[in-house]
Amino acid sequence: MRPRPPLTFSALFSIGPAQEALFATLTRVELLLKVRALNRECRDWVDVELVHASGGDALGCGIRQADVAAGIQRRHSVAAVVLLGRGIRPADVAAGIHVALLRRFAAEPGVRVLLHPAVYELEGDEQNAAHLHNEPRGEEPDGYGDASEEAWEEYDAWEQWEAEWREGYGPLQIAVGVTIVGQELHGVQLEGDQARLQVRTESVRFVSMTFPRGVEIGSPQQINGASLVMDDCRVFGSGGVGVVCGGKVEATRCRFENNCSHGVLVYGGEAKLVECVVRNNGGHGLSVGVGKATVAGGTVSDNKGYGVLAYYRSKVTVAAAEHSEEVNCEQTVSSGNVGHDWATQGGSEIEGLAEGIQAVAV
Repeated sequence: MRPRPPLTFSALFSIGPAQEALFATLTRVELLLKVRALNRECRDWVDVELVHASGGDALGCGIRQADVAAGIQRRHSVAAVVLLGRGIRPADVAAGIHVALLRRFAAEPGVRVLLHPAVYELEGDEQNAAHLHNEPRGEEPDGYGDASEEAWEEYDAWEQWEAEWREGYGPLQIAVGVTIVGQELHGVQLEGDQARLQVRTESVRFVSMTFPRGVEIGSPQQINGASLVMDDCRVFGSGGVGVVCGGKVEATRCRFENNCSHGVLVYGGEAKLVECVVRNNGGHGLSVGVGKATVAGGTVSDNKGYGVLAYYRSKVTVAAAEHSEEVNCEQTVSSGNVGHDWATQGGSEIEGLAEGIQAVAV
């Protein structure tokens, strides 16, 4: 018998090893009834994946081979229940444990984390001994004019220092495949010393999030590139660059505005901006060096530098207008910038510009 197609639905309920073991013995109808009952005791939000299997070949919708090997599927009934998500409740915010939960959930590979609107204070001060297992970094040594061996050793130790954070402090550690959903664009506020998020893993996604301190994706030094997808997000008011990309980023319907430096900086990485707004930044709107970028739709305007700059042998592709059931996208418009709207430097190129529009070599 061929496996039936999977039935997928979302439910809010608690799940533990005992419940998971129980689900393995239930028929499809019994499982649905059980989920409805557990829904009244909601703790985490999850996706429940049901696959009807007649053997070990029906592995889909998140069903793990280990699930089948463990025998938690029944013929003509449910194959497995996979916990795919976590949620932060209003009660968690009221109890002041929402930041600790965010840190715990974000470290679990492949989960989706649904954030209740609140201020999430991400702390981590390199000079605060209470935040560290090791000694604080201290101030930069003042060795100007001192060429002694002791002075160089002191400076090298300071430069190579790495924080050993205590639990609950330091950058938010985001595991591979994690999706963080803000629900409301302005409802989730990231604050604190570590509010500038660093993405160092693959297949991370942010949805409806606001980033007042900016985002960093990978770095040119990374051997395994980091990758991030951003949907309906806003990066604004950062004291430096809004988004620094040394890995790969794909942003759709996002806003990069009012940052002190560039809106988006791609250096050694790759970016794709679809229907995004890049405006009123203190540097260039989009700056691409030793990398490549694609812009499709949206606007780049009123930036204090160039609108779009390609430099150091980089390439920017301006996608043509596209109108279909899936996409309704005009060509990107760059205008009103203090510098040229489209600029190239150092053997770089911008291709795909509409007739009558040219990039200026600077």
